[in-house]
Amino acid sequence: MDEFRRQVLDPNLDIGSGIYSAIDPNLQPRLNQRGEYEHEGLDSTYRGPVELLHQVSAFGGGLGREDEVAAELFPDAPSAGQNTVLGRHRGLYAGYVNEGDYRTNGSSGGLATWVLVELLETKAIDGVIHLKASAGTGPLFEYRISRTPDETRQGAKSRYYPGQLANVLAEAAELGGRYAVTAIPSFAYELRLLQQLRPEYAERIPYIIGLICGHQKTANYALQLAWRAGIHPEDLEEIDFRKKIPGRPSNKYATELRGNVNGQVVTAEATELFGMDWGLGMFKANFSDFTEDAFNETADIVLGDAWLPQYTADSRGTNVVITRSAELHDLVTSASQRGRLKLEIISPKLMMQSQTGLMRQNFQEVSARYNYLAKRGEYVPAIRRPSRKRVSMLRRRIQIERLRTSRVSHDAWLLAVRADDLAAFDRRMEAPIERYRRAQRTERRLRKPREALGRLWRKLQSRSALIAASIRGARS
Repeated sequence: MDEFRRQVLDPNLDIGSGIYSAIDPNLQPRLNQRGEYEHEGLDSTYRGPVELLHQVSAFGGGLGREDEVAAELFPDAPSAGQNTVLGRHRGLYAGYVNEGDYRTNGSSGGLATWVLVELLETKAIDGVIHLKASAGTGPLFEYRISRTPDETRQGAKSRYYPGQLANVLAEAAELGGRYAVTAIPSFAYELRLLQQLRPEYAERIPYIIGLICGHQKTANYALQLAWRAGIHPEDLEEIDFRKKIPGRPSNKYATELRGNVNGQVVTAEATELFGMDWGLGMFKANFSDFTEDAFNETADIVLGDAWLPQYTADSRGTNVVITRSAELHDLVTSASQRGRLKLEIISPKLMMQSQTGLMRQNFQEVSARYNYLAKRGEYVPAIRRPSRKRVSMLRRRIQIERLRTSRVSHDAWLLAVRADDLAAFDRRMEAPIERYRRAQRTERRLRKPREALGRLWRKLQSRSALIAASIRGARS
């Protein structure tokens, strides 16, 4: 228990996926005040199978790290060579669904829902496990099982909201059948670890559809947006985090909220609410600051947004796609050949550029956060894949201020809720946000001349090489 507590519980690195419940059904995840799932009863007094929990924890590492697990899952997929951050893969694409209304109804190019429906209609699976609007009161969204294409389509779109798999895993185990699961990287990884430990879950869940995720938001993120839009947190009923706006770039989307205001059901739509800037890191789940898996390395296929100018110009949305398993690679490439999907091959470099912020956060600048936390005496895991790129002093400052902003936001929210005053949240956040903005402005101001000097230096080096080559040619 001591090691599990040191590595997972004390640093708050239980990701709340609900996987522990498949090991010990007495452990059930509950949404806490911070808007995160935690397993009740999992503390220093716990006397259950700790060693098994440690093995399936994303931060326990007992059964292999993500790249080791992926090597066993996809042994025939070409290794990523220099681009190890992308993980093993067979293909890299950008594109969208070219049939039906998948693209219109999806947050991006509609690929995730299309793959799930295709697996259902071809009888490869009996159901889809994904995050949908809750059937009852309580959390706004929950993992549920869809068994028809229509039910699956109702689960389209991104949910910036936590979920847990405990109930659906129990349901799948009891009812039997085969399922596909949509999952962010840490959830996919814990599910793979569970499948290693309990092979029956590998039979039940033959497909993991991975999502690229900037970071996991807590449930309080949605409540904060609602309050700011004029709907009290207790009266929020529905939220669409990603509503496309025709004619605007796909990364300039709106958030639509529905709730009760003075006895009337109202709908509010907003594009620039305070807190929608993901760079601030507000309401970020703690484990997201320790997740190094940027591209969901253990999923069979990975889908995300193509955040590149040539694609964001189209308001209808475009996906980036990484195929790892041979079966799902064949599924999407054959559909592309028949015109059902519109896919174009992109380079590893372009794939990484499509997620520039995520690359910095989960790969290039992880050491900046870890070093800062270690100096404070906090536990940090070993970095799995250290970046060879040096983190500048200014970028280190941005990472530290973002971390502080994120941590303060949780307490500031609870303070505002207790006071029933949203302004209390803003007052508490004012100073950390200003420090973050100042660090950002300074870095941008100094980066441009540095980049210009770099370009000049590379040009001089190139010219020198040409002159040297011409001299050697003249001598010979």
